[in-house]
Amino acid sequence: MNKLAPADLMSLEQYARERPGFRARVLAHKSDRQLAVGPHATWCFEDRLTVQYQVQEMLRTERIFEPHGILDELGAYNPLIPDGSNWKVTLLIEFADCFGSRGRRIHRIAARLEHRFERKPRRHIVIDEQDARQFKFECWWFPAGF
Repeated sequence: MNKLAPADLMSLEQYARERPGFRARVLAHKSDRQLAVGPHATWCFEDRLTVQYQVQEMLRTERIFEPHGILDELGAYNPLIPDGSNWKVTLLIEFADCFGSRGRRIHRIAARLEHRFERKPRRHIVIDEQDARQFKFECWWFPAGF
């Protein structure tokens, strides 16, 4: 699959106008690409559209419009686009209270995952707080047939 380039992205102004429709389209698309793997865990299979949405949201949230900032975001998120010989997934872990006792549980899970995948070549996990309920683990390399 083709990686995203700056020309593939909407400006902040255009995204502000088109966000409701684009967001609805992406969320409907993502619903068919998710697999619950437990009461608090969901695999989200990524593709170019889901990654574009993540980049657009980061640019909007962080108010990034400078070319170097856009390139930095693309550099961070483009590895999540499958290349045809692999799958790219994110593991979404959700608890009602990430900052209480359940939050400590998430941090222990994250530490175990990082330790486990740290030794495997070409696999990397990034822990990214999304909101007060969830942490997201991004597996950048997940070969088909794993």
